[in-house]
Amino acid sequence: MNPILFSDDILIHAVNWNYKRDDVYMTGAGESKHGLSFSDSSFRLLEGENLKQFITQHLNKDEMVIVHHSDADTRMQAIMPAQAQQSRWGKFVLWYIPLAEGLLKQGQLDEGSLNEGMLRKETGGQV
Repeated sequence: MNPILFSDDILIHAVNWNYKRDDVYMTGAGESKHGLSFSDSSFRLLEGENLKQFITQHLNKDEMVIVHHSDADTRMQAIMPAQAQQSRWGKFVLWYIPLAEGLLKQGQLDEGSLNEGMLRKETGGQV
């Protein structure tokens, strides 16, 4: 599985480190806004309507994983497609959007999954 990854500025370093990738899209800039102002990286910031359009364009073509702090719940819930599946660990939220509806059975993002492992590593076991 090599999904398209998204993260907010709070969790971007954890997502990059856990997945060993440097191609993660950001769903909010925060303190990273200056770095994202350069032409070689500005395309990585997808917020609001741009994020919704990107997800729609890649729906059923690519798997997607979106990780964010719970502060963004309302904003993120409003743009998630019907097949998006949500998992929560404290203040961390992970959305998984499969290739096609129903490909990932409920409960597969439970204990022991790579995604929870990522959150355990970044929080010192406090999930």
